[in-house]
Amino acid sequence: MPTDTIIDQAVEIPIRGDEVWRPTDDYPPSGKPVSLRDGIAYSKNRITAQLMEKVGPARVARLARDMGVRKSHLDEVPSLALGTSPVTLKEMVSAYGTMANDDYYMLYGAAARHAHRE
Repeated sequence: MPTDTIIDQAVEIPIRGDEVWRPTDDYPPSGKPVSLRDGIAYSKNRITAQLMEKVGPARVARLARDMGVRKSHLDEVPSLALGTSPVTLKEMVSAYGTMANDDYYMLYGAAARHAHRE
């Protein structure tokens, strides 16, 4: 839920072998709870990384595809939720459009045809 909270703390996520990913922000961790809504709205990398760790990169990639990111390759890695896989402008518009449309994905051509009828 958007009101769920995650503690703003230093994060270390193992990625492969002995490599560790340490996402950072422009300021040190506060140690305080941050709502998911605020964490995402204010681009708090440590919060987003912890959420990604909970749900998993494959699930995030699947959700992105369901929201219209269909042609771009999404690397299923922990940093995916921070935007590390490039996507097209059309895919970004589709994803944001899905959120604005109460999480209902609409194929771009169908939306354009519907708009022209009105």
